[in-house]
Amino acid sequence: MSWCGGARHALPNAAIPVLTIIGFMVGSLVAGAVVVESIFSWPGLGRLLVGAVANRDLAWCRPS
Repeated sequence: MSWCGGARHALPNAAIPVLTIIGFMVGSLVAGAVVVESIFSWPGLGRLLVGAVANRDLAWCRPS
């Protein structure tokens, strides 16, 4: 089996845990932004997300 043939079959399976970790990192980044913006009263995406959750604005809360 050539390198390209092996990579074609191995990369989709290897990408699953990588994308999972990236998803967790994005979630923790947003959570950190919410905390920092709430403590220091900075406007930003964290405050927008907190306001959307408080107003039950589902268009902002759910991922696209």
